[in-house]
Amino acid sequence: MSGSLHLPGASGDARSGNGSKSMRGGRPQGDALRRFGDAKKRMGDIFVDLEGYVAELVDSFVQLSADYDFVETSQVQEAQHNRNSITVIQTMLKRDHMKVVFFGRTSNGKSTVINAMLHSRVLPAGMGHTTSCFLQVEASPDDETFIMTENTKDRISIEKLNALAHASDHDNKAKGSASMGEDSLVRIFWPKNDSKLLQNDVVLLDSPGVDVSPEFDSWIDKHCLDADVFVLVCNAEATLTQAEKSFFNRVSSKLSKPNIFILNNRWDASAAEPEEMEQVREQHMTQFRRFLVQDLQVCTGEEAKDRIFFVSAREVLNSRAKKIQQSPSTMLAEGHLLRAQDFHNFEQQFETCISKSAIRTKFEGHIRRGREIMLNLQKIVESVHADALREKETRSLLHRSKLSELRQSQSSFLQFETKSRENADRLRAEVHVKVSADFHDEIRRLQSIIDSFDEKFVDDPACIAEYKNRLTDYVDDQVTKELEIRCTGGLLERIMAAQRDMLGGVAGLLPEDYAAKVATVLQYRPGFRFCIAVNCHTLVDDFVEDLEFRFSFGLTALVRRYVAYRSGRPVTTLSGQSARNLMLGSSSSMIPNRTTPTASPSRQSSVVKPSSSTSDMQSLLAATAADDAMLNSIVLTTASYVANGGVGLLLVTGLVYRTVGWRVIAVGAAGYLGLYAFERLRWNTHAKEQHLKEQFRSHLACRMRQLASAHTNQCETQVVREMEEILKSLKATVAGVHNNMKTDVSKLQSDMEQLDRITKELVVTKNKATFLSTNLDSFETDFLKPDSP
Repeated sequence: MSGSLHLPGASGDARSGNGSKSMRGGRPQGDALRRFGDAKKRMGDIFVDLEGYVAELVDSFVQLSADYDFVETSQVQEAQHNRNSITVIQTMLKRDHMKVVFFGRTSNGKSTVINAMLHSRVLPAGMGHTTSCFLQVEASPDDETFIMTENTKDRISIEKLNALAHASDHDNKAKGSASMGEDSLVRIFWPKNDSKLLQNDVVLLDSPGVDVSPEFDSWIDKHCLDADVFVLVCNAEATLTQAEKSFFNRVSSKLSKPNIFILNNRWDASAAEPEEMEQVREQHMTQFRRFLVQDLQVCTGEEAKDRIFFVSAREVLNSRAKKIQQSPSTMLAEGHLLRAQDFHNFEQQFETCISKSAIRTKFEGHIRRGREIMLNLQKIVESVHADALREKETRSLLHRSKLSELRQSQSSFLQFETKSRENADRLRAEVHVKVSADFHDEIRRLQSIIDSFDEKFVDDPACIAEYKNRLTDYVDDQVTKELEIRCTGGLLERIMAAQRDMLGGVAGLLPEDYAAKVATVLQYRPGFRFCIAVNCHTLVDDFVEDLEFRFSFGLTALVRRYVAYRSGRPVTTLSGQSARNLMLGSSSSMIPNRTTPTASPSRQSSVVKPSSSTSDMQSLLAATAADDAMLNSIVLTTASYVANGGVGLLLVTGLVYRTVGWRVIAVGAAGYLGLYAFERLRWNTHAKEQHLKEQFRSHLACRMRQLASAHTNQCETQVVREMEEILKSLKATVAGVHNNMKTDVSKLQSDMEQLDRITKELVVTKNKATFLSTNLDSFETDFLKPDSP
């Protein structure tokens, strides 16, 4: 049989028609397989973009959840779960390939068909060889030829393939190898440059004969669930067996409309009986069409024409191997060109079918899952965006409220400060009235205080000086205590109430969060007490007792009282010797030395040095020294009147005598002398003590009246200083609170600006999700729609 023989016209036309349909409008051979690679690359790019988008989203959500409450932990976890799903899909995409599984009875030529499709003798095949396990041919990652078993990742030399895959245990034992189980898998890695199928990610799986074992379910579950195309390799010299029917019935029950091709192999045997070839072909076509359309229901009658082929895999393999010098030249049977064309038509239909099927089965689920992920992420982003807007509005309302509180508090505190100063002035006036009244009350009570002093009085200059010191201490202690009690009982409570009113007023001006800070103003501050120091020793420093007997209506006593009245000084500041010297006109001793009195030996012992702490009294004493010049003038004038009025006195006496008679004069003189005698007889130690106390009271009362204004001003100053310090502390506290409020307002303003940026970014993120979703739609339109190329 020569290779140059022409085909019969009828049969040749028939197969040409089939081949014409397989071209699909003139698509170049190989485009279908490359389409899967294009779809895989595009799908990979889409999910790279999705992965980057989700990664940014997860990082953003993690940051937002740390800073804000509107991103829930569940949302972050859900976004991370979607990110993990995308990572899994990307991993699956790297492993995704087109897979075809060859089934048939033992020795039907499955391995030969695979070798013919690969254009190389990859699988062991030939007379007496039976495949004992599943053999998967796939592209080598590094163009090296090797094999691997499913139980190890170690590379095994390709030379051991025949020993591992041969079904004869005797042969394997003879070669020192153990055969693989029927459902075991041996992966054969072959350089992809040798095959168009391997270059385009096609994996070819050879199987043991379906007549070897009835355990089809385990085969299908383990090796066939991810298959895109099934090829049933039949023996053209036999009919379809029950084992083959049963196997594909199982496949059809587990997979929805699997893509099944039927190859009637060894059709070259029909060349021996050319007159019956067409009849046999028609019988096979009828049987296989009924099996595909009616029994399995995997295609229509029209589609079944492109699923059934009559080939000779051995002829095609020899022809292709010869071209690459892998096989010696052999004679070909008559009709080999027709069979070769039919095999070529099968390959074209197979490539188109497996490409479409793989794109749909491998990528349709990814598209669906991608849409689910994007829809889920869009819902999360929309939810977060809505929550962010609500949070922004909440912060905005809080910002306006805080800012209004701050401004209101600042304005109210200015009013409060003015009002507090007015209240302090009113309190000062109250203190002035109360302290002044109490001080004058104490002046009026001096008589009873001095009378209550019951120390023994001894008429001796040294004892008198000690007596005066003790009396001064006693009066100073009593007056000071009484004034403190009066101020404490009345004014102190009023001052404390004013302080509480100030604290309460300030607390009412501040927000509740800061009101508690006002209480700390008085927490560690000592309570206010009046500092009262009358210092009687200083007031009586110039006190000079006069314990000499003086007739009340005597000339000296009258002059002393007159001089004291005219000078505005207590009469006790004038000594008896000074008055006599003045009356005698002694210019050398008219005014006594204030530091060395000569009237009484007790003067030096009775003087108490002024206290350095009573500056007001020192000023008063300094002013007294300035009055001595005026006193000198008064005494000299009085003495002149007495001297020059002697003649007038005689004239007045004579006139009275002429008018009333000597008896009236005698009675008046007797009464005058009687008063003198009465006073002189009563002048004893007790009288001296009473006279001393009266002089002391009069002197101290006069000095206290002069000091009353200074004492009142001192108490007012203490109160005003206390209120000013309280106001100062409150002002500092309020200033700190206002600074904190300003910080809160600034933080809220910053949060609002940050939330504004976040909401804008979320809008961009949402729009980007929409854009990525359009990429999925575009992929579906280009690769998955029924009318796609």
